[in-house]
Amino acid sequence: MRSRWLKFMKSIGESGIQVGGNPRQVFSTLDRRYSEGHRYYHDWVHISACLDELQKTRFSALHPAAVEMAVWFHDVVYIPGAPDNEILSAQIARNAAESMGLPSATVLEVADLILATRYQNDKDTPEELCPQDRALIRDIDLSILGKSREEFDSYEEAIRREYSDVPERERWQRRISILQRLLALPRIYQTEQFQKRYERQARQNLSHSVSRLRRLLAG
Repeated sequence: MRSRWLKFMKSIGESGIQVGGNPRQVFSTLDRRYSEGHRYYHDWVHISACLDELQKTRFSALHPAAVEMAVWFHDVVYIPGAPDNEILSAQIARNAAESMGLPSATVLEVADLILATRYQNDKDTPEELCPQDRALIRDIDLSILGKSREEFDSYEEAIRREYSDVPERERWQRRISILQRLLALPRIYQTEQFQKRYERQARQNLSHSVSRLRRLLAG
């Protein structure tokens, strides 16, 4: 991931933006965070997968550098169940972008894009600087929902491990509530390319998981 990060920094420089500060030190912060022991899903594997999704859909981003920066930082702070993970992640991303001398417009959009991944808290992100890029990063972050059943089940198990401190029945009830909210959306994915690629499978995966959790609750 270090080489991937440095390649990203180089691409920013080649676009005409002079990158200052210490990008290697910034990566060290990212590496320390994403390697924390309590992470089973929100780790480097997740970030790498999100970057792969961005690479396939980069053409649809209005500000691809801002989107990529946001992908790198969107889960840099992650405590399971904490309400301010994205807020704190956005602050760290903003500080890092400023330390490297990125343009102020990019700094602001990176923070806004990270806040966009809160999903249930849109009222807390009134800026909405670039709706098109916000939709893209949200779809990237949710792409796992539309992957194969095997990949989705692995994701569900990783989430279970991250929330292992929560009593089992309470965890099942919370998970059902979250998945049902997603199923109730007219569209899980906001962009056309993600809807075509993942919408049907995501609904199948979510319905399967809800049914399984209901059976567990019924005992």
